[in-house]
Amino acid sequence: MVPCYNEGRSELTKTINSILYTDYPDDNKVMVVVADGIITGRGEDLSTPKTLAELLGFRVRKRDRGYSYTTNGVDTDNRASVYHGTCERDGRSLKYIVVIKRGTPSEKESSKPGNRGKRDSQLIALGLFNRVHHDRKLSELDGAICAAMNELEVPVTELRYLLAIDADTRISPGSISHMIYFMERNKRCLACCGETKVDNKIATWVTAIQVFEYFASHQLKKAFEGAFGCVTCLPGCFT
Repeated sequence: MVPCYNEGRSELTKTINSILYTDYPDDNKVMVVVADGIITGRGEDLSTPKTLAELLGFRVRKRDRGYSYTTNGVDTDNRASVYHGTCERDGRSLKYIVVIKRGTPSEKESSKPGNRGKRDSQLIALGLFNRVHHDRKLSELDGAICAAMNELEVPVTELRYLLAIDADTRISPGSISHMIYFMERNKRCLACCGETKVDNKIATWVTAIQVFEYFASHQLKKAFEGAFGCVTCLPGCFT
């Protein structure tokens, strides 16, 4: 699952390619991208949803159907469109589902229609799995996502693991296989996270000092907590 907001072509290309070229079997993974509104990042010619459409090979139109769902916060009502397909490159294939939050009709003149925050984007996927597995009532958006999953021949009821990363995160080729291997060997383990490093550590002094922050929080703190089987917080960028 990849929640995104205003990321541009460069960042999205790196993230999508890193998922596409992992050594995990193509038939057994589906990339779910949730675009948090119709947003155009600084210096970008296209909005994030249209950039996703160009990279993955689908079309976004204003008249596309928006499926309703309920969210938390002040604006509880929202609508989102669902697109799905298979992206093929260099003999590899990646099944994908893209959820684009469009907002309600009253948001037509808004500068950020459909925007509800990253937490809401994550809850779209997590809430769907919760409602499916606990036999709770599905929203209109849930039904559209389930239908897309069925067409991709990956029914929601057969999914066992969910990997959450950020739209500017690149994962190593063997990361998914290693994490699933660990989870399969440890049936009592509820979740695990990978080791995260700063990619642009020499870009500015701010990114340079982030290296120490990540080292302390991941290599030291989480490794120490993991030794006792009680990690207090799993990072949303790679879990």
